[in-house]
Amino acid sequence: MATCALSYRDFYFTIYSLGLRLGEGLRLQVGDIDAQRQRVHIRDAKGNKNRFVPLPDVTLYLLHRHTAG
Repeated sequence: MATCALSYRDFYFTIYSLGLRLGEGLRLQVGDIDAQRQRVHIRDAKGNKNRFVPLPDVTLYLLHRHTAG
C-alpha cells in the first residue's frame, strides 16, 4: 500500500533513516533537531534514556523541503 500524503511519507522516511522506534518518532519535536551539528536528540528512548543520533543529509533536505511548503 503506497502512502499518498506527503507528510506521512516524510514521517516514515525520517523514522526509518534515523533508526527510531515508533514511540521515539512520535515524541520528536522541532527543537530536537540540530541542523548545524547534524544530529537529533532522542528523548526518553529505551530505558528512559536520552541519546543523540546522526542526521543524514538526505533527511535534513527532506525536512527542509517539507517545512518550506
